[in-house]
Amino acid sequence: TLLALGDLKMRRQDLDGAMPDYQEALKIYRDIDEKLGEANTLFSLGNLKMRRDDLDGAMPDYQDALKIYRDIDSKLGEANTLLALGDLKMRRQDLDGALPDYKNALKIYRDIDEKLGEANALRAIEELNKKRS
Repeated sequence: TLLALGDLKMRRQDLDGAMPDYQEALKIYRDIDEKLGEANTLFSLGNLKMRRDDLDGAMPDYQDALKIYRDIDSKLGEANTLLALGDLKMRRQDLDGALPDYKNALKIYRDIDEKLGEANALRAIEELNKKRS
């Protein structure tokens, strides 16, 4: 419920209100060793920090989420996090770093037949290529 409340507050632009919900959810998920909930919360924390332009803070949250998604074999979580990492690197003007994340996300989306994710990854790669031109 805390994760859902944080997500709701994010949608309502209550970024300050979302942070404590996410932090408390993360603590609980860790206490009960619920890996998917932990990874989802880390991903949401990364998104929150990106919205706040805290790129340095978002990076470790996304990296930690990615590791957990891989450990528990959550392909959709892995792909979504790779896409988010690519977006973060794009905002840092790290085009060379973003491209492999986008390509890896695209491959996973295709492997799991996730059309929306595939479209988003293709759009991101196209945007990156435009910036390179």
